[in-house]
Amino acid sequence: MSFLKNLFGRRSNDSPVHTSPTPQPIDGQVTVKGLVDEGVEKKRQGDYAGARQLYCRAIELDPTERMTFWALAKICYLLGEQEASILNYLRATHLKVSGMARACRDEPSAKQTAEQSLLRFSSGTVAELRAIHPSAPYLLFDIDASCHIAHALVDLDRIAKTFP
Repeated sequence: MSFLKNLFGRRSNDSPVHTSPTPQPIDGQVTVKGLVDEGVEKKRQGDYAGARQLYCRAIELDPTERMTFWALAKICYLLGEQEASILNYLRATHLKVSGMARACRDEPSAKQTAEQSLLRFSSGTVAELRAIHPSAPYLLFDIDASCHIAHALVDLDRIAKTFP
């Protein structure tokens, strides 16, 4: 329980989840896409620490790119950095939900589409989520995020290996 209290009791700027030196130009220009692509290649080669560093540099350049946090969360999980993995999955999820909430606020057709899509879920579930926060029902649109966060919280791979 102290892990969860420690995790959720922190402010986002309390934890050095991603730190790296100031990005240096690669071929004259550093881009988020270039760093992420290079990180994906490092991951494929098994260089998880190298991939982590590249994803962190990409986040320094653009801290609003949700998929970079997603990639960093996966790498942190593979490196056994459970807390960093969870925090980065949550950051990626926050960016997605806040983007959806902004679109629904600014575009009536987006709000109408979202509300229509929420009808496929139980009204009780949607109401409970709205009681937490008006944008919380948008979490239902990204089931993968919930699964990955749960997987990072409880290492299902390790548990599965204990059963024949």
